[in-house]
Amino acid sequence: DRHQRADHREVLGALVDASADLKTLLHPVLAGLAATSGETIHLAVLDGAEIVYLDKFDSPLPVAAYSRIGGRAPAACVASGKALLAAGPHDPASLRAQLGSLQAHTPHSITSFDELHAELLRTRARGWAENREEWRLGVCGLGAPVFNARGEPIAAVGMSVPSIRFARTQARALAQQVAACARDASRALGYHNGSER
Repeated sequence: DRHQRADHREVLGALVDASADLKTLLHPVLAGLAATSGETIHLAVLDGAEIVYLDKFDSPLPVAAYSRIGGRAPAACVASGKALLAAGPHDPASLRAQLGSLQAHTPHSITSFDELHAELLRTRARGWAENREEWRLGVCGLGAPVFNARGEPIAAVGMSVPSIRFARTQARALAQQVAACARDASRALGYHNGSER
């Protein structure tokens, strides 16, 4: 039992170290996106059914989306979570096994696994995810996966945008910036196949 606890602490320690390294390596890449977009930018990782925010840049604009480092959100409701779910196995059965159930946090939340699966197929095809007030009313988001040197999706670049600044044309332009930032982040981690995703 003592050995099990020690093993668990080692695994947890390795995860924390990996997260710290990830944050350090990708901080400058995220800083660039924060500066060009003026929106709130995150680095997030998937932890079961939730995402955890590792790093963040606050928007300097008067109306901004709020979150905090170490904070969590349901993966199925936020763009960074959807970006990571889409990069892994995402048939309805796998999603049900990973997420358990889908809660409605707003009237816009996806609560059907078939609908989520269809959304993740769209996400994977275009290379970025979108959240239109699915976690918090008045807050939208964009996200794209970051891959390590082995081609594994290990984090996501996310952007939170107040819905008043999220018209279709604005959203598409911002999505291209998020996807480009995620490709740069993947390259910083030694991933060489980013252009083909």
